[in-house]
Amino acid sequence: MPGADRLEGGRENYRTEKLAPLHNESSIEVLAPLREKLPGVPIYGVFDTAFHRTIPEHAALYAIPPDLAVKHQIRRYGFHGISHRYLLERYAFVAGKEPSECDVVSTHLESGCSVTAVHQGKSIDNTMGLTPLEGLMMGTRSGDVDPSLIPLLMREERMTVDEVMELLNKKSGLLAVSGDSLDTRILMEHYESDPRVKLSMHMFAYRVRKTVGAYFAALGSGEALIFGGGIAENNRLIRQYVSEGLCSFGLDIDHRANRTLIDIEGRLSTKASKLQAWVIPTQESLQIAHECCLATAR
Repeated sequence: MPGADRLEGGRENYRTEKLAPLHNESSIEVLAPLREKLPGVPIYGVFDTAFHRTIPEHAALYAIPPDLAVKHQIRRYGFHGISHRYLLERYAFVAGKEPSECDVVSTHLESGCSVTAVHQGKSIDNTMGLTPLEGLMMGTRSGDVDPSLIPLLMREERMTVDEVMELLNKKSGLLAVSGDSLDTRILMEHYESDPRVKLSMHMFAYRVRKTVGAYFAALGSGEALIFGGGIAENNRLIRQYVSEGLCSFGLDIDHRANRTLIDIEGRLSTKASKLQAWVIPTQESLQIAHECCLATAR
C-alpha cells in the first residue's frame, strides 16, 4: 500500500494541523513556495500514518462514545510509519522473503519512540495514537499517563491545558526523569554515577520490553524483532534488556553481536535462536524516495 499521494489544491484542503501541529503545519506551509518556484514539478506528500491504515478497528478505536469519535475523527492513527515500513521491507530483503510473508515487531527508538506489530506485512498496531504523545516513554514526551493526571496538575499547580500539554510533550520523558539530557549517548556516560540517569534508562527500557512482549502476544507468533532508530541502533543496554525479556518467546541474544553492532546492520540473535532479532538502521529519506517512485508509477 503506497504511502505517497500527489498533492493538489491549496491549504484549504488540509484539516490535520490539530493532530500534530509541530509537524503538519510546517509541512503544509512549504507547499505555496514550492508551487511558486517549481510550477511544473509534481509535489508528493508521504504520510507517516499511511502504513498504519491497516490497523483493525478493535486496535484503532478508543473506548469512548462512538458518536464523539466519529464527530471529531478520534482514533489511534499511529505514527513513524515511514520508518516502520522501511524496517519491514529491509528485513524482508535480508531474510529473502516478501514483506507479506513477515510477522515481526519493529521498534523505532529515537527522541520520538514507537513500536509496531506487523502481521503478513501489514501494521496491526502501533504504540502512538491520536497524536504522537501516546505510547512509550520518549526523549521529552511522557508517553502513556493516567488521563486524570491532566486535571490534577491543572487544579494543584494552577496550570492551563496548554501548559500541561507542553509539560507532557516537551518537558517529560528521559529529559525530566534523568534531569540531564534526552540523548541516551550522554546519559550512558553518567549511568553508573547518577541514580536519576540510571532510573530514567531503566524506566525507558522497561516500557519498551513490556510493549514488545505485548505485541508478540498480539501477533500470536512472530519471527523477528527489529531494532531501529538511533537509540536502538547504538545502545547495547536497551537491546540486551529488551531481548533478555523475550527468552520465553525463543529469543537467544548473541552478546558479542550486541557489543559490536553499533550503527550498523546485522543479526543480534544467535543462528539457533527460534525468534530472530536484527539491528537495522532506519532510512526514512530513502523510504520517502521509494514511496514517491511508487506513486509516480500508479
